[in-house]
Amino acid sequence: MGKKIAFIDDCLDEEGAVEKKLAKLKDGQAAALENIRYYSGEEDNDVFFSRRLASFADIYVNDAFAVSHRDAASVVGVAKLLPAAAGLLLEKEVQALSRLLEKPKRPMVALMSGMKISSKLPTLKKMLAVADKVMIAGGLGVGCYAAKGYETGLIPISAEDRQLAKEILKKKNLMIPSDVVVTKHPVGKGAVRVTPVDGIKKDEEVMDIG
Repeated sequence: MGKKIAFIDDCLDEEGAVEKKLAKLKDGQAAALENIRYYSGEEDNDVFFSRRLASFADIYVNDAFAVSHRDAASVVGVAKLLPAAAGLLLEKEVQALSRLLEKPKRPMVALMSGMKISSKLPTLKKMLAVADKVMIAGGLGVGCYAAKGYETGLIPISAEDRQLAKEILKKKNLMIPSDVVVTKHPVGKGAVRVTPVDGIKKDEEVMDIG
């Protein structure tokens, strides 16, 4: 933006500090709130938290395609309380995805990743129905390893995701990695190794495809 951004470190401050800082902003200036994922009201889509966030603005614009599936205060709650619109980036991503789903160029290969199969299932099913091949990685891939009976290391896989993975593995156009990068030091320090997906150890975490 080429401008200084005012930072507000507590959006639940009850002393009116947020309002005072916002009131000091001039036309064209912007402010950023503390990461609202730190507040339980965000993930719970709490009414009070949504109202608090909405009280800071006149219009709500969602420009975060990657989190638009979440039932969160900043995605759903605030949008119900203010005039709401899609941002330019969100609009662009929806248009691009719509073109892929409605008039895909062949052959079409989709690459999907994410932590949980359950949260990506609607999109995954849609892609499996449209794409010639669907390649999955990340937590989605690890869920499939679990469904095959392989060790998944430090990444926990729920019983729900394990069962869902068994179902999607029946799809002939689904592709999962044959090997992965693992480490005993998930924070980024220490050695890594490449192993077949059936060679993951209990004290290792899957970091990437091989």
